[in-house]
Amino acid sequence: MVTVRVLGPVHIEYETTDVGRDLPPLEMRLVAALSLTTDDARGKRSGETLRFGGLTDPELAKAVWNNARLNRNVQRAINHINSTTSIKIEKEDRRRYLTWPVTEVDYNTFTALQTKANESVDLHTKFETMDRALDLVRGTPLDGLGTNLPELLQRKRDEISAEICDTTVQWLEAAILLNEKWTVLDKACQLHRWFPSNELICRYLMYLLYRAGRRSRALECRDITVRAVNDLPSCMKELSDIIQNHGDIVRATESLNLRIPSSRSEEHTSELQSPC
Repeated sequence: MVTVRVLGPVHIEYETTDVGRDLPPLEMRLVAALSLTTDDARGKRSGETLRFGGLTDPELAKAVWNNARLNRNVQRAINHINSTTSIKIEKEDRRRYLTWPVTEVDYNTFTALQTKANESVDLHTKFETMDRALDLVRGTPLDGLGTNLPELLQRKRDEISAEICDTTVQWLEAAILLNEKWTVLDKACQLHRWFPSNELICRYLMYLLYRAGRRSRALECRDITVRAVNDLPSCMKELSDIIQNHGDIVRATESLNLRIPSSRSEEHTSELQSPC
């Protein structure tokens, strides 16, 4: 069994100790490229097992070396991976495949939890499911694969980062509505460090920190995002002014303009207006 983790520094975990378990970055790129190519119609599911990949050697050469003509590099890299680890990359009709359980790629587990959260109508369930999904994130996706990532891996990194940020924003909104500030602050601060340019993550984190009595830390988060985007985003200006001027929590809450579920409106309104 092999587990591939891409929601942070790329890491491959083996069921047994492999001689070549620490693959070089280019070979890690190749494994990551195959692991993240699952939407193609050529991929086949069998129960909970998914055949990843479906890329030709020129496509893999483009994904790893940014040069589709380096076919021989692909073959050499695959020979090394197959001979020194328990990973087995197979070839069928000129295309390369990996066959693993779906859950052995952390990104697949993340997206499954994300889908479950989106389908839930209960706010507590949505929050708890997104919380589990975000527990899988360990940093910037596809980190540690070297500089100047080829286009395919850059695109995958950007797509995964956007999904993580979207889930984080929804999770923070639910945390505010459920008065879960103490349970999310540490994780939210870490996610903000990994994705400092996301304005909504910063805004909600600033609010939660302010409610928790950590005004200076809230302003520090603001400054981190301002440096990342070279401006004070418009969605953050009103809340920033309130915090800067020691404004009250009610006004800070109103500035978020979050819609509270009608079935629990009175309870949550009372909670949101509480200073701590």
